[in-house]
Amino acid sequence: MAYQCHIIFDTESSMFKVLSNNPKAVQEALRRIRTTVFELGSRSNRPTRLYLLVPPTLATVKKQVDLIDSQSSVAGKPVKPLLVGQCLSQEELGQWAQLRPKLLSANESCIQRAVIDSLSSVRYYRGHVRMRVHFGSFVLSVYKKPSDSRHSLEEFMQMLRSSTTAGHLIKEYVEIVVFQMWLRTNSVD
Repeated sequence: MAYQCHIIFDTESSMFKVLSNNPKAVQEALRRIRTTVFELGSRSNRPTRLYLLVPPTLATVKKQVDLIDSQSSVAGKPVKPLLVGQCLSQEELGQWAQLRPKLLSANESCIQRAVIDSLSSVRYYRGHVRMRVHFGSFVLSVYKKPSDSRHSLEEFMQMLRSSTTAGHLIKEYVEIVVFQMWLRTNSVD
């Protein structure tokens, strides 16, 4: 017995009982129990899924988005978005040149928020933490039908932000592990 105490879990009251004549041993046992409980809570966290739309470049941006049948094996006739239609006028290209950096910045903020939220829920954890990034094509399975035969680009971007829109990613590239880090628990709050 390294800490000269007994730890008992009382199922009726759902609490631990730490028995010892040594107050330091009781404090160390309580610290270890607390750390283990937080670690178990951290391990039970579900991964955060985040889908980002990369705004088209000035050279590829078009006015409309067509939804074409996907070759996916998922039921429900999923569709894949495709930029089509006329190129933007010079004035619209100027507006897009100003809007595109804001959209990219919003994507970065979204990623940063997701990472901070995920890490803030991991108070105590001994082990490796991984963030995976999957690249591929997003196909829509639940979406708003276009009023015409196609969505305008603005309409499509608004539709993607809607909570009623759903889909899945068809991975086209190998999964990349972006980073791994080792977290240690040195102190108890």
